Amino acid sequence: MSDELKNKEDENKVEAEETSEAVETEAKAEAEAEAEVEEKTEAEERSESEAPTETEDKAETEDKAESEERSEEGENSETGETSGNPEAEDKTEPEDETEAEDKVESEDKTGSEDKPESAEKTETEDKSETEEKTETEAQPGSEEDRAMKVNITSLAVTILGCVVAVAALVVLVIFLLPANRIKRYMNAADKAYAGSDYEKALNNYVKVEKLDETDYKAIHGKLLCMSALGDEKAEKAALEALVKLSERTEAFTDEEKTDCEELYLCAADIFKDYDNNGAAYCAKLDAVYETLDKPGTLSAALSDSCVKYADTLFDTGTEGQTKLDLFVRAYEVSSADYCRVRGAATADILIGDALSRDAFEEARKLLAEYGEKLSLAVDAQTERIDNAESLYNTKNSLMSAVFEAMKAYYDENAGTFSEEKARAAEGLNFGMLAHDWIAMQTIDGSDDAQLLSSNCEDGKLLWAPEGFTQGYTGLACGLYTYGDEVIDENGNKLVSYYFFFGNYTNGVRDGYGISFIKIKDTSYYAFEGFYKDDKPEGFGVYYKKNTYAYTSLAEYTEVCFGNYIGGFVDGTATVRVSLNEKPGTYYEGTFEASLGEPKEAPMATEEYEVLNEIPEGYTLIGVLPNITDGYDNFMIYRNPVGAKKGAIGYE
Repeated sequence: MSDELKNKEDENKVEAEETSEAVETEAKAEAEAEAEVEEKTEAEERSESEAPTETEDKAETEDKAESEERSEEGENSETGETSGNPEAEDKTEPEDETEAEDKVESEDKTGSEDKPESAEKTETEDKSETEEKTETEAQPGSEEDRAMKVNITSLAVTILGCVVAVAALVVLVIFLLPANRIKRYMNAADKAYAGSDYEKALNNYVKVEKLDETDYKAIHGKLLCMSALGDEKAEKAALEALVKLSERTEAFTDEEKTDCEELYLCAADIFKDYDNNGAAYCAKLDAVYETLDKPGTLSAALSDSCVKYADTLFDTGTEGQTKLDLFVRAYEVSSADYCRVRGAATADILIGDALSRDAFEEARKLLAEYGEKLSLAVDAQTERIDNAESLYNTKNSLMSAVFEAMKAYYDENAGTFSEEKARAAEGLNFGMLAHDWIAMQTIDGSDDAQLLSSNCEDGKLLWAPEGFTQGYTGLACGLYTYGDEVIDENGNKLVSYYFFFGNYTNGVRDGYGISFIKIKDTSYYAFEGFYKDDKPEGFGVYYKKNTYAYTSLAEYTEVCFGNYIGGFVDGTATVRVSLNEKPGTYYEGTFEASLGEPKEAPMATEEYEVLNEIPEGYTLIGVLPNITDGYDNFMIYRNPVGAKKGAIGYE
């Protein structure tokens, strides 16, 4: 027996004892009350029957005597003794009712008067004990039995109450089981959604999701409600749903796969923010697609999302590579040809970008990886890469020679070139005209130079010994094209170009620099001056060696120095001209121009004996007196109509 049961038994025993004592006390109280009532009744009767007569006293005395006598006889009969008196023995006949009542009254009175209080109490207690004993004998079982019955009854009631409580609890537990709650919430949510009560439906779908994070129907319903309500957090919720699906490690049941596919399509339809979260979104879409064993029902959604994200990216750099991979993936899952075409175009751009950076191996790697996947023109692309590499080698060879040929003059004059120095020089044999440019005359006009100029992207090709990269700062040389392209009789593209050497800042010309362009074997143009934002800006000198006059075959040399803005002469410019047929003499004068537009000069026929007629197609812009021979000789300075005056490449 356990301690708990034993304690319960002890408690029941104590309770039984207390009950027994209470019953005994109550019985005693009832006996005493009855005795008291009887005494009162007898006293009243005696009071009524008493009279102060001799006859009555005498009768009373006789009755008393007889009563005592009977009492003695009764005592003797109890002890088994007899008086031996025949008359006493014969008095066994019953007395009449009055006598009996009197006798009882007499005995009661005598007993009441003669018995002491203690004796009376003892007699009462004996009577109570006798009554209790009689009651006990009359009732089957003991006090302990009755207590046991009480305990059994109490225990039965308790057990019944517990059974009822447990039953109620079981009902409640069953009612509150997650499965049952989910069922109720889902029914309520579906009903509310069908009735367009999206707020209520959303609340119930959320409750289901809290109880079961893998209830994909509820998550799907939640997304539908958020979308219908225009909730700005719908896209975030869609991404979170995809994250949950992608992190699933257990195998999906067929029913779950169906639910997940519907959820997938819903998320794909809701998501719009490809600019900010396209990478994470497409990655999760792809992961879930693989997790669900690549169902065909999801291919179009995944492909479409890849294309949408690709459209937000640049064509080059790391974004270009990501863009290419997205088109490839879209083509793989959907087989849509437009995805292949767009992927091929992106691959072509990336290969071109690699070639522009002289990254030939990178270009070949791109072709090897994506050529077959996207059906690229592999042969044509291979030739393209090979030609670019050949051109790169030519560029390195030629431009390194240019760098050395021009650097010599640059180093001598970069620190001393100025307007004051140029204007102070006598004649024309100064500056770049005083330098030997045989090396540049050999380089310029060569097949390699022509090849480079014909393949010069963006009108320039830049080179530095350490490599000319984007944002380069330092000394470098470049080949720049200008003017219109011309196609020769063999179909080759011909373009005008010149070479530059000088300082670069962040990839553009800045500060002092020199330019050179060959006209023929002994003829060239050259320019030196200051640059800003990749254009001549500030003071500069333009040299023309052994060129031809406009109206004759006479060779001459010219120097023009002045201020340049954006590559064009602006303000007053000074011109010196020396005719080869008159060595040792030169002409000097000025002209006015506004951003390269020269102003027409007035005719001065009387003073300089200038012919009145100017060749057709030309404008007189100045008169140049002969400095060495005085004003007896002069030269008219004219310019083709519409032509601007500027530095090399800006005329």
